[in-house]
Amino acid sequence: MQLTRTERWILSNQYQILEQLATLRKNDDEVSHYRSAQEALGCGYANEYGDLAIGICEDKDILSVDECREVIKILGMFNDIQYAYSQLDEANREGISEHFASEFPGFCGNSEGKQLGYARYFCARPHVFTQLNRPDDLDSHAPLLPLYRLMLKVREVR
Repeated sequence: MQLTRTERWILSNQYQILEQLATLRKNDDEVSHYRSAQEALGCGYANEYGDLAIGICEDKDILSVDECREVIKILGMFNDIQYAYSQLDEANREGISEHFASEFPGFCGNSEGKQLGYARYFCARPHVFTQLNRPDDLDSHAPLLPLYRLMLKVREVR
């Protein structure tokens, strides 16, 4: 990770503010950590930047706006499928896979981790897809994104 002098200055100032807040709370461990971070940034100890960025995704792991919107479209599609299925009587449900019509399977934690993470984040908001029947962890344990994309294409044609 590379940081410009300006970026290091801004981050160092933020750690200085955090140090002052930790001092007010009398949290000596945090005070020590924030002082160390300020020194690493101020002196340009690039080897330490990774430790300061723990919890911040690598650029390769971020989801673009379009990818986020795709996840929301998929969630919305399954919400609509479940609602429509619930409105059908038994006779009209014949030939429809109850599996997909009654629960959103989720995204694969192994191969669709970015989408899974965003779906978890998005669905944790209050009043968002509250009617969507889904597993608690939203992990399908199988890659389903290609299938969802096909389903979205069919939906857009209609």
